[in-house]
Amino acid sequence: MPQLTLGVISALTPPEIEVDVVEEEIEEIDFDKHYDLVGISSMTTSAPRAYQLSAAFRKNGAKVVLGGIHPTVRPEEAIVHCDCVVIGEAEGCWGELIRDFKQNRMKKFYRSFNSDLAEFPIPRLNHNHAPFNVTPIFCSRGCPYNCEFCSVTDMYGKKMRHRRVRDIVKEITTRGSKKFFFLDDNIVGDVKFATELFTALSNLKIRWVGQASITLSKNKALLKLAERSGCAGLFIGLESVSPDNLRELRKAPGSATDYGQAIDMIRGEGIMLHASLVFGFDHDDRSIFEKTLEFLEKNKVPSATFNILTPYPGTALFDRFKREGRLLNENWQDYDHRTVVFRPKNLTPEELAEGFIWLGSNFYSKTSILSRFFYSLHHPLLYLSINWAHRRGFQSKRAESCLSPPAESSPIPYTHHPA
Repeated sequence: MPQLTLGVISALTPPEIEVDVVEEEIEEIDFDKHYDLVGISSMTTSAPRAYQLSAAFRKNGAKVVLGGIHPTVRPEEAIVHCDCVVIGEAEGCWGELIRDFKQNRMKKFYRSFNSDLAEFPIPRLNHNHAPFNVTPIFCSRGCPYNCEFCSVTDMYGKKMRHRRVRDIVKEITTRGSKKFFFLDDNIVGDVKFATELFTALSNLKIRWVGQASITLSKNKALLKLAERSGCAGLFIGLESVSPDNLRELRKAPGSATDYGQAIDMIRGEGIMLHASLVFGFDHDDRSIFEKTLEFLEKNKVPSATFNILTPYPGTALFDRFKREGRLLNENWQDYDHRTVVFRPKNLTPEELAEGFIWLGSNFYSKTSILSRFFYSLHHPLLYLSINWAHRRGFQSKRAESCLSPPAESSPIPYTHHPA
């Protein structure tokens, strides 16, 4: 998935400062090059690697700033490995940090939340690195829901904040691209704003994908407007097909039957739905995997991401599992939603890992992919590319690789990846 963080930081940096942007997933880092200041953005699973990179750059004489969701929720841990931590959103404090650095009085911590998105800069992007020539963009922060396992509300708040629609349109028209990925956590979280945005997009003749709540299916007018605006596909968090889980999560619709009707509504507008499902909730037992496969195939769901429940630090779920003594360890490299790092309530860790692999292998079998293909003819290339990528991901995976060792036999933290 394309990201915006480094492009945003670049845009916030004064133009007289020379900036290099390196995305390690797709390019090598030159550790021999001298830098005065290095900024590293990190999520939880990449925190050990971020700490290693920080040590390498500091050894070469650079000052290092760590930011992102993990340093935000674990600032006292992060500061041990760097010179400065940005807590929250960089837009509100990056200019101050740069000024302090120039005057050799950089503080250990800078905090900024609830930034005014009306002042959000247009990110400096490297178009050569955009997969499938899809350009990342975003409109809003915040989410009206407050799921126990999610950190979005704690990080960005329940109140939705937006960029100005005219600024979004300006960015789109200056990018020279016709394909966009909206990175908003819920692009329809504010119906009034979504209506204004989709109306403006309808005149631009672009194609886009994004993330949305399943409640979009209940608003027929907004759903039709999304399609007219160029929406080709939506990543939607169904979370579970278990009614007990949905009631506890306070997700709507509240049953698999309602989900089936919602999926039909979205498919009826020619929008491809990519479902996200999570396994390991307290009401899950061994039957959840077969029930999920039956639901997905019955409703001809085009594609899905399967996730092992992960108690990310900073969430209510992490605090509860820690309080209940259910965490296996705090080796952050395993907190990747593909590894079991806790003790489930009605499954063993082994059963959760085995069910996860079994479901992925069956849903992404050649037979299953072919049987669902004829229900996704609006976007055949998108369908095949997503399904084939997920199939390859499950082909070589074994249940043992999804099990995190207990704390007493865990590897030493922060040495998982060679620098």
